[in-house]
Amino acid sequence: MKKFKLIIFIIGLLVFLFSAHLVESKSLYIEFFATKDGKITLYRDNIRSITVKEDNFVKELEERGNYLAKIFSFKNELLDEIYFFPRSIIFYDREDPKTGRMTGGMIISREGYFVKKFPYYPNGKYIEIFDDKNEKQLTIDISRFALCNENGICDEKEDEKNCPQDCLQKPTTTQFQTPLVPPKKSQKKKYTVLGFLIILGLIVFVALKIIKRKET
Repeated sequence: MKKFKLIIFIIGLLVFLFSAHLVESKSLYIEFFATKDGKITLYRDNIRSITVKEDNFVKELEERGNYLAKIFSFKNELLDEIYFFPRSIIFYDREDPKTGRMTGGMIISREGYFVKKFPYYPNGKYIEIFDDKNEKQLTIDISRFALCNENGICDEKEDEKNCPQDCLQKPTTTQFQTPLVPPKKSQKKKYTVLGFLIILGLIVFVALKIIKRKET
């Protein structure tokens, strides 16, 4: 019973440490429809902006696709490039009429409805989609989700955080401003992973020591 409680405690502690790496992330979910000839269209102009808590510890691994999405700002500057496959995933289950046994599976098709997740940028204005032949398929207007229109005026929904292009005060000749140097993400993530592994190792070591003592 004591061992069971100890295991539950360790699991709870690991869940707590793992949840510390969950950060709120905003993304755009766009619905498409793909045809047999490789053409894709916007499905009912259905675009959603969703903020969820995502894992900042384990990076999502995605297979590099042969279709390309380019996200542009209001100044027509390239913000990001995302490669993806226009695939429709269908889950099914069926019952064998003779045995009554249920079976199921998954079908991946290049034809049909699918949803693609794109990173959100406060100054994102439109997305261009290119097929596997590098031909532009469509342009998607995402300006209604933008918080920063880069018009040189700090508007109502804009601030120094979400729209430094419009709201960040420019230093005068009598002011001295230290340039902001963004932290190196790779080093920061490396130290975070290392720290997490060290803590995990210590927890396992202490747990094994306690179990051995109680057994003796």
